[in-house]
Amino acid sequence: MILRKANLLLSLAIILLLTTIVWGKVFNQALIGEGSIYFAEPYLSIIKSEGAAILWSRHDTQAILFFHLIRDVFRDNMKAYMGFLLLGSAFVTVTAFFLIRKVTGSFLAATLASILFTANFIGSFEILGLGYYQWFIQRVPNFGLALISLICLHNFLQKKKTADYLLALVLYLLAVFLARYTIHILPLFALYIFFTTLMTRNAKQLRTYLYSFGLILPFLIGSYILMKAQTLTVGNDNPYFLQDTLSILQHVLSRLTYMTLPFLSPSPFLAQTKVTSLIQQLYPFVSLLYILGTIFIFRRLKKAQAFILALVLSLPLSIYLSIYLNPSFLSYYESSRYLYYSSLLFSIYWGIVLWQVAQIRKIYLAAVGIFIALWFILNTYFIYQGFAQWQDRHNPVNATIE
Repeated sequence: MILRKANLLLSLAIILLLTTIVWGKVFNQALIGEGSIYFAEPYLSIIKSEGAAILWSRHDTQAILFFHLIRDVFRDNMKAYMGFLLLGSAFVTVTAFFLIRKVTGSFLAATLASILFTANFIGSFEILGLGYYQWFIQRVPNFGLALISLICLHNFLQKKKTADYLLALVLYLLAVFLARYTIHILPLFALYIFFTTLMTRNAKQLRTYLYSFGLILPFLIGSYILMKAQTLTVGNDNPYFLQDTLSILQHVLSRLTYMTLPFLSPSPFLAQTKVTSLIQQLYPFVSLLYILGTIFIFRRLKKAQAFILALVLSLPLSIYLSIYLNPSFLSYYESSRYLYYSSLLFSIYWGIVLWQVAQIRKIYLAAVGIFIALWFILNTYFIYQGFAQWQDRHNPVNATIE
């Protein structure tokens, strides 16, 4: 028991330390671009003028509430805002750590996934490192709440306590209410329920499917009602996304390949057009890598098979939801806020795969350690490069405030 607590504390300390190392340069930044829009009208007095009911129809309820409560406390203290950003990011990572620990029973799997997610240029830099604070506050804190909901759902699926299910549903809907972007991980909730039910009950009986659908339906209906009420325009004007299955699949696999191979990021040595060409050539091989990885962990982790299937299918579905929400980000290969949620699913998947690889032999454990170190160094390098490129836009704002 003492050893387990020590491992837990060590893992959490590592998460907080790595978060600070990777993202600590945000303390040199200010709120730029639309990062300060919630200081101005109509947001400044929207609750007072429109009433609290206005929050029901907003896609950015979380952001409005945050600035309404914190604005007079933080005032123009940029370091306070950036400190909250670091804590918000760490909160998501820590809740993900507990989720993975619950599902796999492994501190190592949870720690590996946490490192992959903490140092993730593709999924996190635009949302955390630019100074466009609205993207962070509209999308991140609610995600931690959704992951706590998923932990409650896991408890229900294992122990069948109704209270766990109700708590999972309430927390999930609260997360969607605060930020509609939470629906990016709705497929994981639905598929986890479906596969767990299928594997623990008689799959040949109709009532098994009815029971599963009955558990999923409140999540779907609640999400639909909340999405229907909000004001954010979703979808796109390109009907081929809904008609051409091959085109959808190619775009999804291209983004998945890019998340998997961050060294393909555009740079002075690698032009955007070359990146696009390389990704189109590589995504069939990366797809095969995911197929083999899934077979590998599915055969080794009997108790987590339902979660593995749900995770593997939810990852491309999450990417598709991002494309559907804003297809414009398909025109470039850079860090994208639309891949933030997908990058966590990606990190959980590979955290589990690497954990199982490390279990085979000690030399494989060493190889996994080297890979994680290289991943951390490479992504941190890209993140630091991004900070350096954007710092000139922050300096005048900081000088004005000081």
